[in-house]
Amino acid sequence: QSTGTKAVGCLAGDAQSYILFCDFFDRVIESYHGYKVTSNAVQESDFNYDNLK
Repeated sequence: QSTGTKAVGCLAGDAQSYILFCDFFDRVIESYHGYKVTSNAVQESDFNYDNLK
């Protein structure tokens, strides 16, 4: 019987680990979040208070 709760855990020891193990972390992100990681990806952020929903 499943509770519907999912958990995933990955920890990089430092910033260099994200570079060294990028293939691993990219696959985890893609699998868990359904987001394809690309080198040209840009974080879309809108910090305009008037646009908050």
